[in-house]
Amino acid sequence: MVTSNHRLSQTGGGQRIRELRQSAELSLIDLAAKLDVEFGKQIDAGHINKIETGRIKLPLAETLDTILMGLQASYRDRRDVLGAFGYSLPLELPTEHEIEEGIRLATFSLNNATYPICLIDYGQRLWSWNRFVPRLIGLHPDDSLTKQYYGITTPDLTFNQQLPTHILVANPNEYLPVMLQYIKTALHPYRAQTWYKELISSWFTLPGFRELWNMLPNDGMREVVSIQINVPQHGVLHFRMSTSDVLLDPRFQILHFTPFGARTLRACAIWAEEEGID
Repeated sequence: MVTSNHRLSQTGGGQRIRELRQSAELSLIDLAAKLDVEFGKQIDAGHINKIETGRIKLPLAETLDTILMGLQASYRDRRDVLGAFGYSLPLELPTEHEIEEGIRLATFSLNNATYPICLIDYGQRLWSWNRFVPRLIGLHPDDSLTKQYYGITTPDLTFNQQLPTHILVANPNEYLPVMLQYIKTALHPYRAQTWYKELISSWFTLPGFRELWNMLPNDGMREVVSIQINVPQHGVLHFRMSTSDVLLDPRFQILHFTPFGARTLRACAIWAEEEGID
């Protein structure tokens, strides 16, 4: 049990459960029946009602989680409701539906940037990007080949020899250790999670990844990552890499390629003009 700093109070957590139930058009009896049939959990309607109205001050975490599963609550709603009662929710990689929601939440940021940015999740999987990103690898934004990168992880982009992107990094000796240190530090708190173990196992099959990963500390400093990319038709361009959270779902991040230097700024200006951006 942890101290929560979420905006919902305990009563607010119950109220949010009621709102989710009403949105699902389920009565208390309907929800209780659904939990019994689908999950084999017997939580009677009266008990759910007491949680919703705050008469039960501290429901069991298992009870809350079962109710939220029955309501098909989003990760954000599950996190907020459990947090309102003082429980934490382990970070899980987003589902297909949640990925679609994450893309929707990031659309404004992606479409309004004047330099390359993309959407990744905490598993470092690439899910969406703006029209500047394909140009980094010599593709037109509408080229169908861009689809092959959907769901690809950032380490795959630089270590997987089956992808053309791994040869485009012009400063691998400087960039790769800092990039992996950032990822390793961010993921270290989740090393007991099944998804983490599966992710690392898949990365360990990439040539050169295991050796570099194992030599890095688990909690190193998060430096600003500078990358030099040999961009077709433009030569070597310089970017400073950083991330920002998608506020409504912390499992997603916006990965920024901030242009650095006159050549890179000119290239981004050319791409903006091609897209009709002032």
